[in-house]
Amino acid sequence: MFMSVSEIISYQYNYSELAGNRVLITGISPVCGLDIAMAFAKHNCSLVLQVPNPCPETDAILQMVAEITPNISAYHDPITNSERAIRFAQKAVQTYGGIETVINFIPIDYNNLKASLTIEQIETFLHDSMQIANQVTRVTANRMGLTWFHGSILNIMRLPKPKSKAEIALAGVARAALASMTVLEASNWAEQGVRINAVAPQNNLTSSTLNSDDCLYTKSDLVKIAVYLASANSRGLSGYVFSYQDSDIEYTL
Repeated sequence: MFMSVSEIISYQYNYSELAGNRVLITGISPVCGLDIAMAFAKHNCSLVLQVPNPCPETDAILQMVAEITPNISAYHDPITNSERAIRFAQKAVQTYGGIETVINFIPIDYNNLKASLTIEQIETFLHDSMQIANQVTRVTANRMGLTWFHGSILNIMRLPKPKSKAEIALAGVARAALASMTVLEASNWAEQGVRINAVAPQNNLTSSTLNSDDCLYTKSDLVKIAVYLASANSRGLSGYVFSYQDSDIEYTL
């Protein structure tokens, strides 16, 4: 299910009910995730952050986050397969005795693709690319269900800017795959009160006729949607895929 975001990002930015919430963010890099971590820190949340490739820039911002909230745990080990994803998710939910909010960044790297692939190979590539986020989603959703936390899980897909019609088409396939995963997992965990949504690039990134109400255009918009979906205001929103367009949002790998 796809949804307009214009009204959502116009909501208030501060949500007092988030204070004390435990938030897991995976796949943080210098260009994505740190601003979202900062926003949750300002809401007095406890943070578990997975930063697989730390650098001076991420270290500096993590230090700034630590000055806002004392409850921050950062992990730098890469999550390279499903087994490691499951182990990490289990460890993450135990850090503060539970979890209310999960945000996974899903990088899709065209450089890992050969020039000519079959449909089956493309599907396998996308399945493998999303499998880590999918496993983290399932482990954390299960924990939320067992502890009766009506939590929120948001999966954000990152794609390089398409340079050809083939890459534009692949972006569309990737978005469709994420939508399928989102609807399936949202349905699976609905009875437990767990909300599962996603953010992906606009399907046609080259279109000049996009409806401005249907896209996130800036990093600030992305932060707003992440915080909103974690708040009580988003109760009932699950199974949605929100769009962003490459205006001010940096998602180049």
